[in-house]
Amino acid sequence: MGQWLTACSQRPRCACLQHGIVTESEALFAAFPTVAFFVILTGAAAPPLAARLAAANLTHVYVLRADLQALGPSPMMNDVLNPRGEKLRALQALRVSNEFFDLQLVHSSAPGWLLEPTPADARTVLSLAAWTLLLLPSGAALAAWDAALATTVRSPGAESNALPSENAFDSTFSVEAATYATGCSGDGGRHRAGDVGDEGIAGSGGCSAGRSLAPLHDSGAQVALLVELRALRRLNAHHFSCWHSPRCHQRMYVMDLPRELPLDLPYPTASAEGGSSAGTPPRTIWQPRVPALFRVDDGTSFGAHQFKTLEEGWRMRGKNLGFDTGGMNLDTAIGLQMVASSRARLAVEFLALPVGRDMMLWNIIVGRDGLYAIDQEGHAFEDGKIPWGDRVWPYCISVRDCYEKALGALCGRQRPTQPLDECFAALTRLEICPDPTKPFPCLHGCRASFLDCQRRKKPASVFVGRNLRPGAHHEPN
Repeated sequence: MGQWLTACSQRPRCACLQHGIVTESEALFAAFPTVAFFVILTGAAAPPLAARLAAANLTHVYVLRADLQALGPSPMMNDVLNPRGEKLRALQALRVSNEFFDLQLVHSSAPGWLLEPTPADARTVLSLAAWTLLLLPSGAALAAWDAALATTVRSPGAESNALPSENAFDSTFSVEAATYATGCSGDGGRHRAGDVGDEGIAGSGGCSAGRSLAPLHDSGAQVALLVELRALRRLNAHHFSCWHSPRCHQRMYVMDLPRELPLDLPYPTASAEGGSSAGTPPRTIWQPRVPALFRVDDGTSFGAHQFKTLEEGWRMRGKNLGFDTGGMNLDTAIGLQMVASSRARLAVEFLALPVGRDMMLWNIIVGRDGLYAIDQEGHAFEDGKIPWGDRVWPYCISVRDCYEKALGALCGRQRPTQPLDECFAALTRLEICPDPTKPFPCLHGCRASFLDCQRRKKPASVFVGRNLRPGAHHEPN
């Protein structure tokens, strides 16, 4: 796993979603400064962790305080994903957002529902990343995950293995996953309990295979599973905050990660002897697995969609929008309750971005080096020439309206009528802008209004396509 993190960290972008922390987590973060880590950590431990990360200048690590089992305050308004108009959980909202990670770590300190998940929750978690390392504390946890993985087997000839569901949610995605490697987490000899081998996870005979990688140590783990996502197809909503929005963008997407091998050919899996179950060498070098993201073109702009199932949405897929891993939408990060200190730091970066045609937070990506923007079609307004009053999109009255909505979400507006300067003063006055009359942290100093920000960054450095190809084109959201 250590080699895989190293290989991933050498890509232009790499992102890891982490559930729970252990004592060695901060050493792991320090060892991989070019990986964007998104750590979901509920409870009182989150603010102290964020403070330690800030003190150590580990700005590529973002702490999110969301309880993924929490229900949204209002039903998700989507007739395909939620036809019964029920309140959905944050985990479900994350699954239907356009998020996908290179790697995912589940520590033994993760919440109990994640250590012994239901099959539906396990499938949802596995749909979020190409590879998931599970560091489990007990045999009961292993049994729960084994049972869940059994539901991801896909029969030859089957178009998907989506689960039937009364509320349709579980039937809107298909996921095929399998254990690539499994083993103990220490043999009491050369390795401490909880160590994970650098070459892979050792077999049941012991943990002597591979070198120990201390940053991946988890003293609470008794068994480790490395799970490979072999194939994925899922319907997505427009953005995470559709979770509890009174209205949401009509557009939907289908995310697709095709199987690398035909169904009648076995996948190689690692063995304790260092070979593989299929007689071929195991994967010792991590390779990126990036899904395609298609817009669903059903011809509607409001009202009921013209499709109801995953299969129908797939048949109506339109343009491949170009997708890459390596970050998280700022809309998602805010919705998952990013700690205030990180929001304040990203507020500085947001105000330093050039103003583009659509600065809503689902077009702003949080990466290892901070923020960058997508879907701006390479167009940025010059300072002093921003047409704040022009209307660009149907969901905003004007360029300024879109921008103020983004700022309000970023600072955590308590009510729609709360003045932005009041909201930003509450966010920035402790560390960045102590004068409450100048609460906006512009790149050239604190100002009384965001309209006063100047000397923004050059568009070429922060306006990019998700897949980072030169000249990459992206449709507007």
